Amino acid sequence: MFRLVDVAQALERLDELEGTLTISVSDPLAPWNGETFSLSGGGRTTCEPTEERAMVETSIETLSQLYAGYRPLETLERVGDLRSHEEDARPTLEALFPARRTYLVEHF
Repeated sequence: MFRLVDVAQALERLDELEGTLTISVSDPLAPWNGETFSLSGGGRTTCEPTEERAMVETSIETLSQLYAGYRPLETLERVGDLRSHEEDARPTLEALFPARRTYLVEHF
C-alpha cells in the first residue's frame, strides 16, 4: 500500500523540472491534496497551489502509483484516471516520472 499524503512536498522532491506543469489532484480524504498545483523548475522543482487551469488531472491514487513507479504513464492514461489537457504536458510527465522497475510487496 502506498499513498502520497503531502502532494506538494512529494512533487518538490522530484528531479528538477524543465519548464512548468499544472496538475489538478482529487483527494476526498485529504483536502490539502485536493487542489491544483503549479510545478516549476529553475534551480530546483517548486510546487505551489494555484488558480491556473490544470494541464493534467488525476486522483491521488493514480498519482501515487505514478510517483512510486508502480504503473507507467501509458498504463495510467489508458486504465487510470490520468487526463492530459495539453499535448506538451506528456513529455514533462515522462521526464518527472521515468519508466523504471519497481518491486513492491503486494501481500500482507
